[in-house]
Amino acid sequence: TEIYTLSLHDALPISCGQPPSEPYADKLPNVEEVFFPQKLKYTCEEGYSLNSKASGPKSTEIECRADGTLSRLKQCKPVECGDIPFHKNAAYNKTRIFVYKESPTITCDTGYSLDQTTAEVAKSYKISCLSNGKWEKQRECQPILCGSPARISKTKVSSADRVYLETATYKLDTGYTLDGLPDGKKSFKVTCRHNGNFSDAKVVLPVDCGAAPKMANATYPETSHVFPTRARYACLTGFSVDQKADGKKEFKKKCKPSAKYGG
Repeated sequence: TEIYTLSLHDALPISCGQPPSEPYADKLPNVEEVFFPQKLKYTCEEGYSLNSKASGPKSTEIECRADGTLSRLKQCKPVECGDIPFHKNAAYNKTRIFVYKESPTITCDTGYSLDQTTAEVAKSYKISCLSNGKWEKQRECQPILCGSPARISKTKVSSADRVYLETATYKLDTGYTLDGLPDGKKSFKVTCRHNGNFSDAKVVLPVDCGAAPKMANATYPETSHVFPTRARYACLTGFSVDQKADGKKEFKKKCKPSAKYGG
């Protein structure tokens, strides 16, 4: 900075007044008034440049001119990070150019979260544009985890974990269907839903054999039976299973998967 000693006969340098302030730059020298032919240097803060590029120029000068005016000051602009990086299974602004210090929100699609849970805090996050023009490390929206499907009596199912939209197939044991008929459906599926629960399971029914058949010379059990229960018969007086007086007087007929009764 030039130092001027004043006297009544000196020709004084023209004043250009107070130098402009630049919110994102430091000026040197840091003076309150600038005189011809002084120059001031402005250096952009971290995260700013003259052309919004991370590799762009970071400093500019202004000078006080002989006519008492200042040359134009170039503005320091926030560095651009550009478009948000691609995020699968998420919603975010895909059209705007973002700059340093901006942190747009990434919102996971229904059925997805940052940690596979249904926690509210895991449904979205903010990704920041850094001073070097790059985005901070992005996170991934992953399918919600439902875990292993529940065990259901008289069925078999893989115990592997399932995630959103994946299915688990239950296969019914022999003698069981979804409607109790021998030719009824013998399997069903459940789906992992967005709330972390499986869809409702079907009701498993044993095959219904209906009323037990009448047998000669025996009391008739007037009830229906389902697989694998048995209908119990008692021989009438004077009859046995093996035709012997001390022989067995009772026998059973089993309800089979075919909905027929057998020995």
